[in-house]
Amino acid sequence: MKKTIKVLGVIAIIAVLSFSMIACDNGTGGRGPGGQTPGGTTPVLAAYVSYDEYGNEYKLEFGNDANMGRAANLKRGNHYRLTITSEDGTDKVESTGTVTEVTDITAESITRKRINLRHNSNAEIDAIVFNDTGEITSFYGNNKRIPIDGGERPMPESLPYAPNDNGYTLIDGKAITDENGMATIRATLRGRPVTAIGYWAFWNIVPIDESGSGYLSENTDLTSVIIPAGVTAIEDRTFAEYCTSLTTVTFASGSKLETIGNDAFQRCTSLTDIEIPAGVTSIGDSAFSQCTSLTSVTIPASVTSIGWGAFGYTSLTSVTIPEGVTSIGGGMFVGCTSLASVTIPASVTAIGEWAFVGCTSLTSIEIPSGVTSIGDSTFSGCSSLTGITIPASVTSIGDYAFFSCTSLTSITIPSGVTSIGQVAFSGCTNLTSITIPAGVTSIGDSTFSGCESLTSVTIPASVTSIGNDAFQHCTSLTSITIPVGVTSISDSAFDYCTNLTSVTIPSGVTSIGFRAFGVCSSLTSITIPTSVTSIGDLAFAGCSSLTSSITIPAGITSIGRAVFSSCKSLTSITIPASVTSIGDYAFSSCESLTSITIPAGVTSIGEAAFSSCKSLTSVTIPSGVTSISDNAFSGCTSLTSITIPAGVTSIGNSAFLNCENLTSITIPSSVTSIGNTAFAGWYSTQTINVQGKANRAAAIAAGWDNEWDKWCNAIINYQP
Repeated sequence: MKKTIKVLGVIAIIAVLSFSMIACDNGTGGRGPGGQTPGGTTPVLAAYVSYDEYGNEYKLEFGNDANMGRAANLKRGNHYRLTITSEDGTDKVESTGTVTEVTDITAESITRKRINLRHNSNAEIDAIVFNDTGEITSFYGNNKRIPIDGGERPMPESLPYAPNDNGYTLIDGKAITDENGMATIRATLRGRPVTAIGYWAFWNIVPIDESGSGYLSENTDLTSVIIPAGVTAIEDRTFAEYCTSLTTVTFASGSKLETIGNDAFQRCTSLTDIEIPAGVTSIGDSAFSQCTSLTSVTIPASVTSIGWGAFGYTSLTSVTIPEGVTSIGGGMFVGCTSLASVTIPASVTAIGEWAFVGCTSLTSIEIPSGVTSIGDSTFSGCSSLTGITIPASVTSIGDYAFFSCTSLTSITIPSGVTSIGQVAFSGCTNLTSITIPAGVTSIGDSTFSGCESLTSVTIPASVTSIGNDAFQHCTSLTSITIPVGVTSISDSAFDYCTNLTSVTIPSGVTSIGFRAFGVCSSLTSITIPTSVTSIGDLAFAGCSSLTSSITIPAGITSIGRAVFSSCKSLTSITIPASVTSIGDYAFSSCESLTSITIPAGVTSIGEAAFSSCKSLTSVTIPSGVTSISDNAFSGCTSLTSITIPAGVTSIGNSAFLNCENLTSITIPSSVTSIGNTAFAGWYSTQTINVQGKANRAAAIAAGWDNEWDKWCNAIINYQP
């Protein structure tokens, strides 16, 4: 017989008929949700019980004739027994038979089984079992009838209630929602209260087809609900995700509600206000998150715990947190762009990370005196925040704590602070001054980067390290003194500090990092202490106002890539004898440099190392150099004298491009390779003497590029 699962009217699968497990009278004791004992083991036997809105009980058991209950390993051939009992106990019938098939089915990430039950009369019904909880949630049968021993009964459209230890749980909110969108929850059932609204109670699952597939859909019918006074718990995700038309939640007088679960009202996008009843002690993670129309919430004094992201991405304009709350959970108001006012009670001792991220309307806030730390990203993106008082109790400021607080003009960091996280004040574009307390030992990566209005900063003597990008793009900073305890200036620490005119590097510094002072275009002088043994690439690149001579310390062995590139006003530099290599673009575009002495120990000169040094008149290349790289001296338009040593074997592409004032040059016989356009832009008044080659053909045969002399009008003398 072909078996088909059908939806009864508009009732969805999870809302048609649901059962929760209760302990059988077999001495096994009670257990928690999903058929688990408190210790987490599967009980030997149990029944599944559920109730319709009229209080009729439906109990389903599996096993054998002698031992009925819940079969832990449900399979074909098991017996089943369904017992239906009226609320007053006067009417009781049974349906018995066997299991004929068990099939896995899925809807998105929800896994369940479909069980075909064959009554002793050969009539068939199907049951749906949730894999993760072990509950049987739905029945389907021909003509919406349940076969019973001696006849049949109408199949109820849903069984919305299941038993719990203290009364009953609403497990199918869709089933009790009328045509006007009003959900009416029973206050009592069989003389006991409804005490909980269950997990996913108002979600909706569309029908599962023959292939075993299904999907979740919106429950847009629900517009209002009254929570009975006896309900003590609204469980996780009760109204979450799909109750997009819910506008009104009313709590009955005398409400005993204690907890609102995680994600309980998440994405109820039509909910505008809510008054949480007195007695509630806990509001779960993301409980009202993404309720984008929520403008007002009343939190009672009984609340002591508010979870992560509880009110994130709502339209709240002001909030008063009750006195009993001791901590503000992480992300509590994240993305609340309309939030202009928050009152934090004195009882709060901790503010979690991301608590106020993106609260772009928040202009001021008072942090209680008991707070000891400001977490990561706590006020990040609070672009309207103009002032904040950090209490003396605070000892640490987390990463990104005030990132992009673009209206913040001043802030006082308490003397007790010993730790300031990375990016803590980055992007505070209107912050003009700051004093770092004496207890701080390190300034993290990008701590003040992008503070474009910062004109002064006091770094205490206690600081021993300054992180990467720490003051990058502080374009109004004019001077800075680095404490004597600092031994390393990190990558891009003062990069693009375009108004920095003076900086003092202490004698204990041993390394200057990549782009450490890059594009400090107003810096006129700098002294590199003798303790420095390494200078990173682009360390002083773009320091176009650097005019005084620079002496590179004797401990340096190599000058890295573009270290002094575009130092256009630099007239003199001393390279120590210890240097053995000069990197690519090392002095490129040093337009005012007139002379330079390359030490005898240098064996390598990088690509474009002296390119566009327009004022350079003479250079002596040491005898240890074996190759002159691409563009090494290109654009040196004032160069009048240069000697290529006998040991050089290769000259790169465009190496002497546009050296228009070099009257002559001699290429030694050791050269076996010359790149293309090596002497392009030379005039007929200039001379190139080629040693060891009889003619051009001999040079090409030796390995020179066929276009080595392209665009070169100089006189070429071959000297075999």
